[in-house]
Amino acid sequence: MLPEEVATVQAAQGAIGFDAPRATYPQKNAEGFCSFAALVYERLADDPALVEMAQIVQGADFKTNWMLIRRPVVSRGSARFSPNNE
Repeated sequence: MLPEEVATVQAAQGAIGFDAPRATYPQKNAEGFCSFAALVYERLADDPALVEMAQIVQGADFKTNWMLIRRPVVSRGSARFSPNNE
């Protein structure tokens, strides 16, 4: 299938498209996230391991400093390590 056909097939079959123009999860979405990171943040944000993997994939895809990506799960997890929560 050609990338430009993904959106048509996605609409016709109720599928979820990746890494193609007008797909549910394009290569880079409006927020600047790669398809894998966008999927994780939207559907699996309560899984810390997948959130960490999404940060790594995001950094590899777009040479992003993944430590600058702030999502709710990351923020909740980092609170455990602050000096006030010994």
